[in-house]
Amino acid sequence: MNTSIETAIAKGRRIVIIVYSFQPKTEKLIRSILESILKQYDKAYLYDSVYSVLFEAIMNCVKANAKRVFFEEKKLNIKDAEDYSYGIRVFKEEIGNRNLRELCEKGREKNIYIKIVYTHKQNGLKIELFNTAEILKQEERRIRAKLSIGQRYENLFDFYNDNSDSTEGEGLGLVLSLLMLKGEGVDPSDFRIGSKNGVTKTRIEIPFDEHYKTERSTYAMDLNQSN
Repeated sequence: MNTSIETAIAKGRRIVIIVYSFQPKTEKLIRSILESILKQYDKAYLYDSVYSVLFEAIMNCVKANAKRVFFEEKKLNIKDAEDYSYGIRVFKEEIGNRNLRELCEKGREKNIYIKIVYTHKQNGLKIELFNTAEILKQEERRIRAKLSIGQRYENLFDFYNDNSDSTEGEGLGLVLSLLMLKGEGVDPSDFRIGSKNGVTKTRIEIPFDEHYKTERSTYAMDLNQSN
């Protein structure tokens, strides 16, 4: 991590990076930024749990971007049910980690990327991912459904015990990661994902103390005041 980023973190500034594919050097940078921010506020113990959630969120974006390029190359309409059913099966059969990176790099020419924004202060951390490849509605519904299920559990053992027959698919890794955060006392409902105007936004908020106001709680407060 370069000195300018370290200085920006020390001064409490927002950190913004653009990701096209999840190369090892990119992952190292993302890890270093998170580690430095958490250390600055004496929250290093949260690193493993927070990074686990962040990694899963990034991989969801990376796969969405790779799918977009893959479908275009195969001349398939990703929004057509029949094309999607066929294309996603072929995608899962053909794509490994190397191919995933190659497809995402091709997305650079099509302006398909992930913008990661770290906003931090003494009482909390917010990480936002803005993905220019909009998540498909059916995939968003599956992720939301899994997250809704996951929020009912207190630990990984109980979740696996009740969901052993559905341990694959979009969103599962996020559920397991959010349960890790829950074990650290972080409310998993402060994780949000949604799409608007062609962009998918993922938000992870980590309060460091009781004074931190999440976007969700701020919105609810504004709504109550307007009523």
